[in-house]
Amino acid sequence: MRSLLLLLVAACGHVTTGASQVPPDAAPSDSPSSCPISIANSALPSSWSVQGPFALVADPAGSGEQVWGSNDHVPNDASFFVPFEAGDRITGLVFKAYGNGSDAGLKYLEVIYQPRPGVSVQLSGMGEDLGRPAQWGYVVFPGFQSTVLSGGLVVVRFAVTEAGYYIGKVTATFERPCPSGKD
Repeated sequence: MRSLLLLLVAACGHVTTGASQVPPDAAPSDSPSSCPISIANSALPSSWSVQGPFALVADPAGSGEQVWGSNDHVPNDASFFVPFEAGDRITGLVFKAYGNGSDAGLKYLEVIYQPRPGVSVQLSGMGEDLGRPAQWGYVVFPGFQSTVLSGGLVVVRFAVTEAGYYIGKVTATFERPCPSGKD
């Protein structure tokens, strides 16, 4: 067993047992990384392709945060861009939502990727969010199709059928490859 451990140390360079007490972001820059890395970007939609009936308003739950709320101009289409870096693999997307308790909401929700103009889009996720109560919850895309992003655009598009539907932070998860020369 001892010789197996020595072989592991020789092959890996350093072996530790148990949980590390050092946060992962405190590692020196020349230390080995665990690539690819997972990234979760959370932000309000800031780059609308089609803003539709949405305006920046105060959180209906009273947190004091700014969120996007739909007005009376429904039904209407809306879409926003999801930022990424070339080489990322998008593995999921969720967003916070607050409804008004009606049977309406968001229909025809799609997460699409278009590598460049004139090229067919790739559908990564789809669904709907109807009948959301007047409390914050999450819209999750079941069966999300992981896609490598080489450039172009990732867009979330949908039809808004409810006045008083709010969108909070959108969280996209990515696997990001190692920077060149790193393993």
